Amino acid sequence: MKLPVSFPRKRESIEPYSKLKGSYGGVCRTIESLRRCAVSEVCENALTKVDEARYFLALMGHTEESQLPLLLGCTAKQDYAYLLSAFVGACYGAIEYLWHGLKTSRPAVESFREKHRHIYGDESNGGWRALRENMPNFTLKNEYYFTGEPSGKPITKQCEDHLVELENLIKQNCP
Repeated sequence: MKLPVSFPRKRESIEPYSKLKGSYGGVCRTIESLRRCAVSEVCENALTKVDEARYFLALMGHTEESQLPLLLGCTAKQDYAYLLSAFVGACYGAIEYLWHGLKTSRPAVESFREKHRHIYGDESNGGWRALRENMPNFTLKNEYYFTGEPSGKPITKQCEDHLVELENLIKQNCP
């Protein structure tokens, strides 16, 4: 079985947060503590969310290829929709780490969100992130597509491309 992405990704070494002199000793988990975190931990947390998205993308590829659900009582299509939601949530989390942790990255993050409004948009503009119970209709042509998708690309391929762009955004904004 061929997975759509390699996992785990080999990452450049980032100085461990605990070894940074004068850094805040807490964990970067809340928005308030994010403001006190060292830049390297913000970047590490964002890259960890990218790894999480990559994990869900690999499961999406497996479900799409095998057409077997991961959970009893679900269809492969339902599993895929749940994994897509988890993928988008992980990507959104990476962006949020940058937005709240690196104020200098805000213009780039805002531009990225605007460019990918079809993914991160709210319910009023039909973003993937806003799709909850009303998941889009999928058509299967050996791959899943959104019905009426203008790009014509399979969803998994769109997610792969998006992950590359997201990782580049993080690398460009992290020292």
